Amino acid sequence: MFVEHPVINSNIKGNAKLWRYMDFAKLVSLINNHSLYLCRSDMFKDIFEGKIIGFKVDDMRESLERIASNEYIFEDETIKFEGKDKQDLLEKAEEFTEQIYSDSEYQRKNTFINCWHLNEYESAAMWDLYLKSDEGVAIQTTFDRLKNSINGCEQEIYIGKVNYIDFTRESNFFGNVFEPFFSKRISFAHEQEVRLLYAGHHDAKPLKDEDIYGVNIKVDLSELVESIYVSPDASQWFVEIVEAVIKKFNINANIIHSDLYKVK
Repeated sequence: MFVEHPVINSNIKGNAKLWRYMDFAKLVSLINNHSLYLCRSDMFKDIFEGKIIGFKVDDMRESLERIASNEYIFEDETIKFEGKDKQDLLEKAEEFTEQIYSDSEYQRKNTFINCWHLNEYESAAMWDLYLKSDEGVAIQTTFDRLKNSINGCEQEIYIGKVNYIDFTRESNFFGNVFEPFFSKRISFAHEQEVRLLYAGHHDAKPLKDEDIYGVNIKVDLSELVESIYVSPDASQWFVEIVEAVIKKFNINANIIHSDLYKVK
């Protein structure tokens, strides 16, 4: 099921169009298994995927200073860091920073992602980036349909926009473990990505096998799939195969042979 989180930007119009470009084998897998595949975050080509960038010991020290300046109530006792207690806390800044980076690598191995392209129109760039041949398709849905399609999914799934930043000038971590997974280098801004994220380490039944490279989550295809666009470079015989497969699996969706390169 879809869940929200304050650091994840799910402020997307319900009728906003989302696209997932894929080869024919992935389409068949999707409709045969009624599931979306979420890839483990550290298995993506981008080696910075999910990594904490730019968070320094000084940043941790500033955070500890803020913590030490407040009072806390615990079992009717007021706790405040003063004198030696405050100094001891601040001296742990380097240790805590190292622990955050260490924990981040564990979280990358237990976080799973599925990517969509946010765009009112189909994208020539996305066809070229994600298809290795002319025999490919793009699933077109909307944000509301995507959310509704995972209502029957037992896992908690976050959905939000990716924030594109300059890693040479900005950090992507301000204290929450989800922030690095919804930020990418500005070089990827053309992707206009909206992603689904499953945090296995937050689950009541966490994954234990490090050899798990992805997870499948159940989806309602009647909700998910609004239209299926066939590659503009595909031959008519391939369009007919897509139509036949969709009919065989009783998927009620528009099949559109893209005319991206035709003069209208």
